[in-house]
Parts: sequence; C-alpha cells; structure tokens
Amino acid sequence: MVCRIAPRFHSICSLFATALLAGPVLAQGADDCGNAQAISGAGSYAFNNSVAMMDGLPDGLCDFNGSQDINNDVWFALTTTETGTHTLSICGQSSVDTKVAVYDGACGAQVLACDDDSCGLQSELEWEAIGGAEYILRIGTPATVAYGGSGTFTITFVPDPLGQNYCTAAVNSTGAGAVMNASGSVDIDLNNLVLHAQPVPAQQMGVFFYGPAQLSVPFGDGYLCVGSGGVGQFRLYPPLWTGTGSGSMSRAVDYTNPPQPSGQITVGSTWNFQAWYRDPAAGGFGFNLSDGYEILFQTGPGSGVYDGMALVPAGSYEMGRHVGSGDSDELPPHTVNLDAFYMDIHEVTILEYAEYLNNAL
Repeated sequence: MVCRIAPRFHSICSLFATALLAGPVLAQGADDCGNAQAISGAGSYAFNNSVAMMDGLPDGLCDFNGSQDINNDVWFALTTTETGTHTLSICGQSSVDTKVAVYDGACGAQVLACDDDSCGLQSELEWEAIGGAEYILRIGTPATVAYGGSGTFTITFVPDPLGQNYCTAAVNSTGAGAVMNASGSVDIDLNNLVLHAQPVPAQQMGVFFYGPAQLSVPFGDGYLCVGSGGVGQFRLYPPLWTGTGSGSMSRAVDYTNPPQPSGQITVGSTWNFQAWYRDPAAGGFGFNLSDGYEILFQTGPGSGVYDGMALVPAGSYEMGRHVGSGDSDELPPHTVNLDAFYMDIHEVTILEYAEYLNNAL
C-alpha cells in the first residue's frame, strides 16, 4: 500500500494500512452478513470486531437506550445440532461493551432475540432453536461505542423434552419411582429415538412396551399406564438387563422393525410408552412399572419437505354461531374434525415471499 499524502497524515495512513493488513488475523466473525462465518453446535467461539464496520439494519427488538442499531458488527452462521432453548452468552468472556442479535436463518430475516447489557457491559440472550436449522448471529457494540475488541462467546442449549410424562410411578426398592424420558428425536426419518427409565433396581430384567391408549390402573406393585386401545400392546424385545450400581433401562426404538404390523409408528401418530421391571427386593408382587410417556411422532422440523415447520396434531373444534352472536347463516353449531397438518414455525418474511414469486414466474 502506498500513501501519497502530506507528512502530517503519515501516522493516520500507517494506522489505516496496519488495520487493513491485520484484517485476516482479526477475522473471527465476518464483517458482512453475506459472508457470515460458519460455526456448528454448542461450544465456545472467538470474535474480534476491532476493525468491523456496521453492516446490519436497525430493528425494534434491539431498541436499547434509544438506539436500535448494532455498531462494529461481526457475523456468524450457526447450524444447531439440537432442538431446544439455546443461549448465546458473552458474560465474563470479554471487556468489550457488547450488543448481540440472533436472526432466523438469513440476512435480513426476522430478529428472534436481541440484548445489550444483561451482565454488566456484556450480552446474553436465549431463543428457541430447531436442530439442523441455521441462525445468523450478529455480535457488535451499542451505537454509542466507537470501537470494538475481542473476546469469546458460548453457545449452550437445553433440549426440549421429546414427550410428556403422565400417570404415576410407584416407589420401588431404590426408594423412588422410575421416571421415563427419551433422547435422540421424534423424527421418523432420523429413526434415532432412545427410551430411558430410572431409577430401577440393579441386576434385574426389564422391558419397554407401548400402546395407543392411556390408563392408570393398579398392576403389580405399581400402575399400568399404557392400554391397547383396541389395537394392542407392543413389547420391545429382547428384555433388558438393568445393570449394576444405580439401575437404569435404555432401549433404541427401530421404526423400521415394529413388533407387529399394527404397532407401526408413523408420522403424526401418538404412542404411549412404559417400562416394566422385576423388583423382588420390594416384596409384594415382585415387579413394578415406570410412569407413562406420551410421544407425538413427526418428520422434522428441520428435515425434508417439512423443513422449518411444526406438526399440528389432529383434533376437533366447534364451528358456528353461539347463542346471541353471529349471523343467521352460521347455524347450526357443529363439530369439525381436522387431520394433522404442518405449519411454518415463523412468519413468512418479505424476502422469502419474493423468492417464492421469483421461482413461480
């Protein structure tokens, strides 16, 4: 670089040249959203906005201290690996006065969350994310701060529960009731659901089973929470060994190999799961059960043609005029049954609608 200016400006020219030449070293986050630096999953990531210029637009959700702008911003494109509540935090990881925002998947898309000073001069925010989706992270300073700096930010998450507990888990010989949960996902295409139940007595036999109906009927030393519903109860064989130490049960569910054809788990179906296990140390009948666990299965969101959509389960509602309201053509009130359907999780943006129109022409 050659600076052909008056001698009294040589120091400014030298500083400008140094900043330009130092750019790649400070490139921890892109200076423009269109080239956002790709990152994936939870972890700690470095940022440096020392020489960054403002690239994004103001947004009402970022209105703090009279300003909607984020100055000196650098950009990251985060691909999440899990569905659940995600946290972006700079607390205690930088001396920079920060301001941050999260966008829904694209530059100029909806701002999902924004924060200025949650922890002193640093920022922290939360948003609900879908596993496999992309989110744009904007890290900068309040508009009143002229210069940035360096630091790190962390991405953490708390997974959403995959199902809903119901019924009663009676106390077993461990001193507590066995409670069910699940890991993986309820995405039929991914086929990676794993059932868990704990605590259960160690070194005993157990088995998971499932069915379409919910019950709460005394059975053995506990309660039967899963009914056949005229379809059947389906056992996930072979039986499990509860191991040593603090006993637990885990079983992967293979949608491609149901116990019986009538037990096939499909998109939009709801099934109830429970664990049965031996417990001779408790006396009584010598066996007990966990609580029940209801799971609604789906494809996506985050995969296939249902990318970015959520499954609305089948149901019914009353349609028509109520007494003293409405028009005469709204009679009589009647029940409408709706099949399960998918709906976009977020509103369609102007940019997305423009892309649709361009593709439709």
